[in-house]
Amino acid sequence: MSIISKIKLYFANKILSLHKEINLIKYRWKAESPEFFKKIKKSSIKIGGSAAAVIGVNSIMSLNLDSNLITALSYLIAICAAIAGTSQLTVNDTNSLSNN
Repeated sequence: MSIISKIKLYFANKILSLHKEINLIKYRWKAESPEFFKKIKKSSIKIGGSAAAVIGVNSIMSLNLDSNLITALSYLIAICAAIAGTSQLTVNDTNSLSNN
């Protein structure tokens, strides 16, 4: 087997593996989440939205809030987005994951 064939086989396997992972994420995104994680997702969206609103009002109305507060709110938005995304990927039935 030539080096070119080995490289092609390597990348074909990587692409197949990546395709499987993407399909698993799609399945988990569409699957039903437990009630607890739905509440976490809703809360994080509300908190992140509130932080975004404060930043927006600060820039529109020139409130000149402290830059440390704006930085903290920016981090809070990122954290809330990560929590909401993770909560969305949590599924009820773990047995069905092994079938995909």
